[in-house]
Order: sequence, then C-alpha cells, then structure tokens
Amino acid sequence: MGPRHARRRADSGRPFFTRRSFLLAVGGGVLFAACGTATDEEPQEESDARRSGTPDDTRSDTSHFLRPVFPAEGGYLVAGRVQRLVYALADAEGVITRDAPRELEFVIDSREDAAKPVRKLAALRADGVPRPYYAVEFIPQAAGTFDIYTEVDGERLVSAFAVSERADVRIPQPGDRLRPVETATTDDPMGVNPICTRKPPCPFHRHSLAAVLGKGHPVAFTLSTPAFCQTGICGPTLDLLVEVAPRFPTVTYVHSEVYSNAGEVDDLAEADLVPAVDAYGLTFEPSLFLLDGRGVLVKRLDFVWDESELAESLRQLTA
Repeated sequence: MGPRHARRRADSGRPFFTRRSFLLAVGGGVLFAACGTATDEEPQEESDARRSGTPDDTRSDTSHFLRPVFPAEGGYLVAGRVQRLVYALADAEGVITRDAPRELEFVIDSREDAAKPVRKLAALRADGVPRPYYAVEFIPQAAGTFDIYTEVDGERLVSAFAVSERADVRIPQPGDRLRPVETATTDDPMGVNPICTRKPPCPFHRHSLAAVLGKGHPVAFTLSTPAFCQTGICGPTLDLLVEVAPRFPTVTYVHSEVYSNAGEVDDLAEADLVPAVDAYGLTFEPSLFLLDGRGVLVKRLDFVWDESELAESLRQLTA
C-alpha cells in the first residue's frame, strides 16, 4: 500500500480515494463499524455554505444526524449506473442509534441539476450485523454534488455526497464484465498465508475466481479479511455468506483475503495486497461482487450488508 496506491488524476490533480486514506479514515472512527462512533468533530451548523459545491458534512444542530458508510467525498460513486448509498443514524455524539426507525424516506437532490428530487424508502437493516444501517439505491444522472435528506422525530437531517464521472472510478460497476483474476485456493495458495483468516476457514476457496468467471453459472465473489478488517465488519458479513449460501446452490462462491502477508507486518499500510484488490481498484473492504453466468456484474455490496439484503441480492442474481 504506500505511495503506489496514492493515485492522482493526471488531468485535474485531484486525488482518488485510496486504500491508504481509507485506513487513515477508519483508524479515526469515520466508518461506523470501526468502533461505534462516527467522528470527534462537533456537528456543523447547516448554512448556505453547504451549497458551495463541496460535499461536506451538512448536518444541522439536531439530536440525530446521518452518517455515510462510504467515501462521500468522491472517487467512489459514479454517474449513469445504479449506486448504493449506505447510511447509519447517529446521535449528536456520533454513537450509532440502535433503536432507529424501521423505515425512512430519503430525498436525493442534485445541487447542479434542476431535475425533480428522487424519493426513496429504505428499511432499517440489522440482521446479523453489529450496527443497523439503511441502504438507498438510485442512478445519478450526472456527476456533481448531491444532498440527501430525511426526517427523524420531526428533525430534518441532511448529508451530502459527490458523484464522479465513470472514467474517474476504477471500481467495476453494474453492467461491467469483470476481468478474470486468479485468487488463492486450497490447491494453489499463491503465497497467501493464510488463504482465509476466518475461524474456522470458510468453504469458498475451492475455485479461483478466474476459473469460474463467465462459465455459465452465477458467481458471488467476496473480498474481505476477517482477522485484519479495518471496519470490524468483514467477519460478520463472511459468516452471513457461509450461512446463506446453501439456500442458493446454483451460485459458485469465491472468497479472497485482502492481504497476502498481513500477519508479517506491523503496519497494514505496508502489507502486500492480493491481485484482485489492484485489478478492481478496491480501496476498502469488505466487498461482494454478484456476477451472472457471463461474468457481468449484476450488483455490488460494499462496506456492510445484513442477512436480509444478502438474501435479496442472491435471489435477484438467480432469478
């Protein structure tokens, strides 16, 4: 990880969201699963300044606020494809609220586009994961800065996120054909030791991703590292996949660790990454790629998913 992951756009000089920056972010508790708190910053006053085009944290001084569970500053979401926004509800001190409403309506409004705002209902997700969350799917029509609103106990909560052009984001998107990449198996560990840090190891290391991708059967490929996950959610999401997989026997399941030698270094930033991480431009974990028999990405779940969302996604894949 080090300097080779600090990629910059040659045309603008603006940095991509990198694995190094992700590690620094979760080390400070930005992502909700890391330690249960969101940030040490005080809530900012909502003002006209949030219309400046910078996707800052735009919550008002309320007893709750929306905490994005994804890199909202850009380099992650793209225009023209289905995107999944994940939010947690936190109290004024940043602690994730466990007794959040069972359903919220979210309104998504572009700052640059005069089009009608998009309204989405999202159910609270908490089956088998340590923190509840909401997942909102929508298709941004253009790159730019968006505001997202909801209301809790009569309070209007506001957050913001940036959407990038497709060409500026390396992460595969729904509709893309995934490039085959070799992954470690029990027969060929490829120098990854151990090939699975789950205890006990998961059963998804029989096949390399390259051997099953595009072979006529749907594939669920997850990239996570239960023992070294920076958000503490890799273990629970991999456990859920182990539990749910027997219900969808036509799917071929493949798991890859993130690091090949994490146990041999003192700083994860110095650990070697497995080939799939670089091949797919991933700067975070966990991630789950759901692919059809042609090797085309149908859906991608990142950062967190619960049992119900996982089962719904696999049902969609096999329909």
